[in-house]
Amino acid sequence: MEEIEKKTERRVWENKSVPSFLRLSPPSKFLYPSHGMDDFLQKLKTQVDILELVSGYVPLRRTGKNYVGLCPFHQEKTPSFTVSPENNIFYCFGCQAGGDALTFLMKVESITFPESVALLAEKLGLPLPERLGGGERKERKEFFWTLYEEATAFYERMLEAPEGKAARDYLARRGVDALTWRRFRLGFAPEGNRLATQLSAQAPLPQLVQLSLASERGGGSDLFRNRLIFPIMDLRGRPIAFGGRALDEQNQPKYLNSGATPLFEKGQSLYALHLARRTAAERRALVVVEGYMDAISAHQHGFTNTVASLGTSLTADQAHLLSRFTQRIYLAYDIDAAGINATLRALDLLRPQGIEVRVPSMAGYKDPDSLLRAQGAEAFSRALIDYLPGEEFIYRQIAQRHNWQVEEEKARAIREILAQLVARLPSALEKEKFLKRLALESGWGEEVLVNELNRLSATTPTRGGRRRGAVSLEDLRRAERTLPVLEVRLLHLILQQPTLLAESGLDSLRQDDSLREDSLPSELEALGSLKAPLEDFQNPICRSLLAACQEAFQGGSWPPTFSPEDPAAPLAARLLIEPLNVPDIHLEARLCLERLSLEKISRQLHRLKEEISILEKSGPSEPLLLKLQQYQALCRLKEKGAPTMDGRKRA
Repeated sequence: MEEIEKKTERRVWENKSVPSFLRLSPPSKFLYPSHGMDDFLQKLKTQVDILELVSGYVPLRRTGKNYVGLCPFHQEKTPSFTVSPENNIFYCFGCQAGGDALTFLMKVESITFPESVALLAEKLGLPLPERLGGGERKERKEFFWTLYEEATAFYERMLEAPEGKAARDYLARRGVDALTWRRFRLGFAPEGNRLATQLSAQAPLPQLVQLSLASERGGGSDLFRNRLIFPIMDLRGRPIAFGGRALDEQNQPKYLNSGATPLFEKGQSLYALHLARRTAAERRALVVVEGYMDAISAHQHGFTNTVASLGTSLTADQAHLLSRFTQRIYLAYDIDAAGINATLRALDLLRPQGIEVRVPSMAGYKDPDSLLRAQGAEAFSRALIDYLPGEEFIYRQIAQRHNWQVEEEKARAIREILAQLVARLPSALEKEKFLKRLALESGWGEEVLVNELNRLSATTPTRGGRRRGAVSLEDLRRAERTLPVLEVRLLHLILQQPTLLAESGLDSLRQDDSLREDSLPSELEALGSLKAPLEDFQNPICRSLLAACQEAFQGGSWPPTFSPEDPAAPLAARLLIEPLNVPDIHLEARLCLERLSLEKISRQLHRLKEEISILEKSGPSEPLLLKLQQYQALCRLKEKGAPTMDGRKRA
């Protein structure tokens, strides 16, 4: 019986005949990124078992033909996260996240699309093609990781050895216990060239110099000497760079960092992110600090969602990286002049990413480490609770820099607040709130402030808005609520019964010929067919999903495939998983088509009404008479064609 079903199913997919009104040219975004990747991606998709993959992250239990569990992407008590092994997809009915195995890995690991491809290939034991970073390129990087791992292990041994006593004493003075420094894999770099000598058997000196593991000085000495070592890890916990703090105050610079290498760019990494990412997902927030010790101290005191920006200034790449893990950040930089300026610059980078920024109150302490060591975890918790919203922090900092008793200074402060804060606020309500406050505190009239704001906005280049793909949960729910019911209903029917896309499918459901172009009243012939072909879908997400369904059906590959960023992917996942409880799918599809035709007539009526209104201003005319006749005929046609709930036409 199973074999018969498979043969029948194969015959269905081999039917390439599709009605003319369904023949669209699907945009390339419905496919995964090209450049020769499609074949390899298809191989990944056919070999992965999404149930096995997801079960490695989420406990699942079987319910019918699907599996459910608690969603890893939002907090919930009742399972709404569903996996469909039959369609190889997942969908959460709570937060509307959905897609295939690659989409799941991107979301759960907070990684990019190429990284998810590489990770899934690794899990499946498939060699990554060279064009995707495999082959010699991958072997080269793996060799570099091996060198960095060996260097990290060397530094760790040195910290535990007698030579590392000064480094251990320093950590003890800073309140860092052994459990913490082992978790962060801290180490000690002794004087001399011991590491360079150890690695020279595997790599020549020029390569070690290129990787910031050695120096050409003295014929090949270690780059880091007599320093406490902070290994910098990638998201998978592999060492890719080092930071070294001098233990001798005469040894300058105080902090020495690895240079740019094939594995590392300082402005693209965040210290301790590999340790903080899980807690960040649970707490829906990240704490961003300046230095290594701030991050280590925070973790030791239980704030394990803390990362450091590897220097004073946050970069645009780091801001984008942060936005992959959270939409809320506590920016806990030092409170000296450099730290305050760095906070202002970071706010300027984070807010366009759609991130809510909060600035903790440090209670007079220089940095998080000094506050934690002096007052403990409870005090730092209070600092996080007593935060200033990022916008309020900007307002106060600009206001404090100027003497408001001097008119010129006050005017300069007002213009800075308008340009650096108010003009960049995304909400009109937020702008109004700050304008009212500024008017009250400055004595300037609101109208004057609005005029000045408009003048500044016209001459000041605007920053980008929310990053592409950064959509909040509320945004997703709002988009879901605005999807047209009829279009979604018909797509649901198509996804559950794809044979509706065949020549004998939807065309045969169109029993009413009253809307055909050759059967229209003469006054309506100029309007063309009033049947609503599926190209008339009004919602772009629904159009995307329909085109993907057509492409999949024509290509004999079902269900349709999406790029992880495609907004149609979650809707497709939901409609594939959600049960379709209708007694007659074909009758339901026919009703949807007829009601879509009536919606098209309604749009025509609205357009005609606007045209009539314009023509009436010029007095009686033949074009006006024709439009009135068309309008009346359409009204009669709409009344005649409106189906009742049981699908029968009105008498």
